[in-house]
Amino acid sequence: MDREAYRRNLLWRLADAASKCARNRVEGFELLRQASAHLHRLHPDHVVMTAQELEANFRHPLETWLPDEIRGELTGVLLAPSNVPTRTCTELLLEFNAREQYEQTQQLIRRVRDICKAIPAGDELYRSFREFLVLNGKTTRHPLRVLFQPLDLSVEDLYRQPERHEVLAGKMYLCPSCHWPMTITQSHIACPSQWCEHAGSIFDLHRRQVINRLDGNTLKGQVVSDETLVLQDAYWKFTLLPGLLEIQLARGLRAMGFLPILWPDVDEADVRIEVGGLPLDLDAKVWRYPEALEAHLQPASRGPNRWIVIPDYQTRSLSALRERLGPYIHTYSSCLNELKRRA
Repeated sequence: MDREAYRRNLLWRLADAASKCARNRVEGFELLRQASAHLHRLHPDHVVMTAQELEANFRHPLETWLPDEIRGELTGVLLAPSNVPTRTCTELLLEFNAREQYEQTQQLIRRVRDICKAIPAGDELYRSFREFLVLNGKTTRHPLRVLFQPLDLSVEDLYRQPERHEVLAGKMYLCPSCHWPMTITQSHIACPSQWCEHAGSIFDLHRRQVINRLDGNTLKGQVVSDETLVLQDAYWKFTLLPGLLEIQLARGLRAMGFLPILWPDVDEADVRIEVGGLPLDLDAKVWRYPEALEAHLQPASRGPNRWIVIPDYQTRSLSALRERLGPYIHTYSSCLNELKRRA
């Protein structure tokens, strides 16, 4: 493992330790010791921190205690005062161990693809499956049974029960953008995703009311029952969130006169259009950390006929990504502008 990979692994270990400590301090203690040892090994000049000191630092901004050469562009705290993992912690945990997390989702997706390729109208069935995951961060068992039966899936393959930090007084508060349960802390409620953060999914708790920080509107909670299920974290991160950008792309392209196809040929691409008589595939990536996306992408994932598309709020990262990965990476807007120029 080279130094850069070791650094990313350390950042993931810190997020993992913080997440475990939030649930079970005894379980998290050994991870704290391991993370402290890895930190010292990577930066021997830094003051050695005990497990207790490291745990306490999780509630302080990373930029105040983690060396800059390790932290990179990461900012913020890992644990909220209420001992709940923050947005920084949640997406760091998913993105900096993406190979394992992503492979978890892809194994099941490949199995579903194989089934759909072998049955009549499998392309449409697969599209219905993907649309359901994108549009249903929260659901109940009945619609899942109807959709999943021909795909040889169980409910537990993709969905889970709500967790403690997602429920307040018997209710969940779904993100208006992704419809996944938001994380509840002592003072506010917010979606863990940067995509949804930029869409305004940050709310304050005031006298048991959940009030949007931007427009002042009140959000109603959804009563949690034994039938309530939410999408597992890895599928929310690597299927639902990019699906929102995929649907946005399809709508934008359709408005320009293209005929976009979502998940064509049972998911050979996210969106496919025809430009100058030739197919062009677009793959949407919704990641918080550009360096983690860079480490995740394979050279074959992009080229003249296959572009990577990232959200507009990451425009500042586009030049650096193109410098290291090549020109076939666009933001949503630069993708549409380039296609308009070629049309």
